Amino acid sequence: MKLEHSLLTVLTLLTILALSGGLLVSCALPPTQEVSTQEQESDQEQLDQARALEEQGKLPEGADSYWSYAEQQESPLREKWQIHAAELLIQPDSKDQAQYYLDRIDEARLTPDMLVDKRLLNARLAVLNEDYSEVLRTLPVSILGRAVGHDAEILELRARALLDISQNLESVKTRIALSSLLENPFDSTANTQAIWQALSSSSNEQLLSWLRIEASPVLLGWLELAHIDKNPPVALDELTQQLARWQESYPTHAANDQIVRSILTDWQALQLQPNQIALLLPMTGNLAKLGQALHSGILAAQLNDENPNRPTLQVYDTGDGSLPIRAIYARAVAEGADLVIGPLQKESLEELAASQNLSVPVLSLNTLESNQATVGNLFQFGLLPEDEARQAAERASLDGRGAAIVFVPEGDWGARLAYAFNNRFEELGGITLITKFYPADKADFSAQIKHALDLDQSEQRFQTLQRILQRKLVHEPHPRQDADMIFMAGSPTQARLMKPQLKFHYASDLPVYATSHIYSGIEDPAADRDIDGIIFCDMPWILTPQQTDPGLSQQLEFRFPDALQQLPRFAALGTDAYRVIPYLKRLVKQHYERYSGVTGILYSDSMQRIHRELKWARFRNGKAVLLGGPAVTGNSTVIQ
Repeated sequence: MKLEHSLLTVLTLLTILALSGGLLVSCALPPTQEVSTQEQESDQEQLDQARALEEQGKLPEGADSYWSYAEQQESPLREKWQIHAAELLIQPDSKDQAQYYLDRIDEARLTPDMLVDKRLLNARLAVLNEDYSEVLRTLPVSILGRAVGHDAEILELRARALLDISQNLESVKTRIALSSLLENPFDSTANTQAIWQALSSSSNEQLLSWLRIEASPVLLGWLELAHIDKNPPVALDELTQQLARWQESYPTHAANDQIVRSILTDWQALQLQPNQIALLLPMTGNLAKLGQALHSGILAAQLNDENPNRPTLQVYDTGDGSLPIRAIYARAVAEGADLVIGPLQKESLEELAASQNLSVPVLSLNTLESNQATVGNLFQFGLLPEDEARQAAERASLDGRGAAIVFVPEGDWGARLAYAFNNRFEELGGITLITKFYPADKADFSAQIKHALDLDQSEQRFQTLQRILQRKLVHEPHPRQDADMIFMAGSPTQARLMKPQLKFHYASDLPVYATSHIYSGIEDPAADRDIDGIIFCDMPWILTPQQTDPGLSQQLEFRFPDALQQLPRFAALGTDAYRVIPYLKRLVKQHYERYSGVTGILYSDSMQRIHRELKWARFRNGKAVLLGGPAVTGNSTVIQ
């Protein structure tokens, strides 16, 4: 009986405990649900706050709020809001924070759509940083079709990047592929104009080479029309006939309406066909040889001009200084000149520009300082050394060089080239480690080279160590390791002296970039073996005279052999000065326009200064050998 009572007591207690436990559990559940609801409400408040900040235009604050919200979520919701936070920061002032956010997003966790979203943000950021190769790397052709509705933006960004790295044909192909995806008429018109701009910024030489290899009817239509536009005839009737024949061949082409009309409109508005040209050249005095070389180039171009109404030429000597340049200009105009080529002397150009009264256009053979005001009828054209230094910086950057040592001769000329190179190189993300000015009248540059390469400090450290240890040591100098290139400016003689000295001082592994000034323009393999390996830019006329213009080459060789041998670059400048006249207004109005000259591919800036894009070569066995373009990241876009 007692046992039964004990068992009953135990069972009762267990039942009570069990019931109590159940009650405790059931009582604990509502508080748990309440905490979850509070968290949800807190999350929603943070999301609402982020949206409010975005709507108010407080994008950095909104991005921070979105990012904080995202970090409390699970994938893929976390990555969705992280991408949105980064998107708000794709602005010039907040691009560094955007990059920080994008770098923290794990692409392995992204859905295909989200991966494309992130890559597009990376590409937009690269555009802000003017890193167009990164755009192509981030958006390869293989990413097309991975996400609905994104292909148009991908193709647009690729087309812009390709054009910015001078891959004009690939840019055009990409935009032709893009055209089939555009439904908005405004977007279609803008894309058509962008195709035309890419073709207009190509040289005639490039257009002809592409016409020989391309097969797509759509692309061939674009190329043929651009070729017509690059070579406009003198008579409007002939141009109209050429365009009518093109329209018969391509009746449904996208360029058939607005582009054809613009060609006719531009021809009428921008035509410059003088009847009499005055040449203001120094035919006597200290600059007589330069004036005579320029005159030879102009005459050779005129003799090769197939226009039956080609202009006549009248020379006015500016070399003796007996008359001010304004008086010479006024006399030339009074005697019938409707265009002037010259003067060459900078002080004469400054005087002429200051007059603010040029009744007929002037194409000078020198340039004003960049901060000097110009008048509407003044076009400036010269062999600017600063242009070459800037192109050396661009080529080095595209070749992947990021840290430069600079050697230039003492004096104003060297300082100008160093300034131009350093500024452009740093704009492109490079750094100039040191700039050394070497004595222009000496043959030994060891002091400057050793200092630039840190060899003098290495020698001092060795001497100090040897003195401390009080015994002889073996010393093998090591140049600095942070440089990956050298920029050199100088004459052929200076280059032939410096390059072997660089090798002697353990810098033979550093690639050397230079301007055209290191090359005389005349082959001399025995002397130029000393500059083997140097990469330099120069005009097509110097590097490939026979291929550039065989007729002109024969004309100069036959009639003006002295100019061709002694001052070939100035003869080429004279030729281009004559030939570019019909295109001057077009180059000035449309800065993307290009004209293929013997001095380079010509284009204009906003100050009506004509600049030149040059070819690149490397010395090999004492001879200049042409180089191709720098390597480009990205894939081709195939069009049908």
